[in-house]
Amino acid sequence: MKKIFLPGTLMLFTSLLFAQDLTKQVKSVEKQSEEYYNELIIKIKMLESEFSALESEMEDTKTVIKDKTDIDLTNRNEKIIKQEHYLIQTSEFSKSASKSFRAIDASIAQSSYLQDVIALNNPTNDDLGFSLKTVIDELIKQHILSKDKKLGKAGKVNDFVTSLIEHPIADIAKSAVPAINTVVSFISNLSYGSKKISQEDFKKFTEGLKKYVEHYEGLANATNEYESNLQQIQIRTAALEVYLEAFAVERMVTLHPDVDIFKEKKALTFNELLRKYYSDEVIKTQLDNVQGDVLKDKRYNYPITALNQARYIQDELKSLSNQYIRVNYSYFESISKTLEKSKELKEEYIPKIDKKLKVLEKSLQVWISKYSALVDVDDVKKEFNELIK
Repeated sequence: MKKIFLPGTLMLFTSLLFAQDLTKQVKSVEKQSEEYYNELIIKIKMLESEFSALESEMEDTKTVIKDKTDIDLTNRNEKIIKQEHYLIQTSEFSKSASKSFRAIDASIAQSSYLQDVIALNNPTNDDLGFSLKTVIDELIKQHILSKDKKLGKAGKVNDFVTSLIEHPIADIAKSAVPAINTVVSFISNLSYGSKKISQEDFKKFTEGLKKYVEHYEGLANATNEYESNLQQIQIRTAALEVYLEAFAVERMVTLHPDVDIFKEKKALTFNELLRKYYSDEVIKTQLDNVQGDVLKDKRYNYPITALNQARYIQDELKSLSNQYIRVNYSYFESISKTLEKSKELKEEYIPKIDKKLKVLEKSLQVWISKYSALVDVDDVKKEFNELIK
C-alpha cells in the first residue's frame, strides 16, 4: 500500500503546486492585461483629446481660409468696380475740363470788354465828353487857321486832317497816337510854309494837343499790356488743352487696343474723339466685352499716375482762370487811372468820365459773371473729386 500511495500523493502535490503556479501566472497576466488596458484607455483618451484639438484647429483653418477667400473675392470685386469707376469718371472729367478750356478760348476771342475800351480810341467817340477829331479841329482853328485865314477858306486843311484821323496809316483801333503824330507832322509842315503862323503858334497847338496825347497814350499802354497778358493766357490755355488731350487719348488707346486712336485723332476734333471713343456708353460696352480674368485685360488698366495728371489739369485750370480774371481787373484799374487823370483836361468832362467808369465797371462784373458760368471751375473740381473717391 505504501508503494502505491507515495506516487499518488506526489502526483497530487505536484498538481497542487502546478495549479497554484498557474493561478499566479493567470493573476499576473490579468494584472498585466489590466495595466495594458488602463494604459490603452489613457492613450485612447489622449488620442481623442488630440483628435478633438486637431478637429478644432482644422475648423479654425477652414474658417481662416474661407475668410481669406471671401476677402480676396471682395478685394477683387472692389478692384474691378474701382477700375470701372476710374475709366468712366475720367470721361466725365475730360468733358468738363475740355468745355472750360473752350470757354476760355471763346472769351479771349470775343473779348467784348476789350471792345468797350477800344471804342474810346475812335476819333469821333465822345463818350468822355470829347472826341479826338473835335479836339484837333478846335486846336487847329484856334492856333493855326485863325492866324492864316487863307488856309481855312476852302476847308482843305480840315478835310485833310479829318482824312488823316479817320483813315490813318497805323491801326487806330489799338492806339490813336500814331494818327495824332501824323496830324502834328502835317501841321508842322503847314506852319513852316506859312509866313503868318509863328513858331509860338505851332508850340501852343502842340501843347494843347499834348494833354490829350497823354490820355490816348494811357489807353494804348493799358490795352497793349492787356493784350500781351491775354496772349500769355492763350499760350498757357493751348498747352493745357494739349496736355488734357494727351491724357484722354492715353486712356482711349488702352480701352481700344484694336483701334488706331492716333490716326483717328488726326481726322477728328478732341470733342468728337471723346464722343466716339470715350463716352460712358462706349466705355461700358468695351468693358462688357472683356472675357476671362478682367483684371489681366489691358482694357481695365488704369495707372495711378493718371489721377495725378487729372489733379494737375484741375489745379492748372483753376490757376489759369484766376489769372485771366486778375488780368481783366488789372486792365480796368489801368483804364480807370487814365480816365481819372483825364478829368484834369476840362471840368466839363468829369460827369461823362464818371458815367463811363461806372459803365466799364458794370461791364466787367457782367463779364466775370458770364465767364464764371461758362468756365465752370467748380464743376471740373466736382468731377475730379468724384474721380478720386
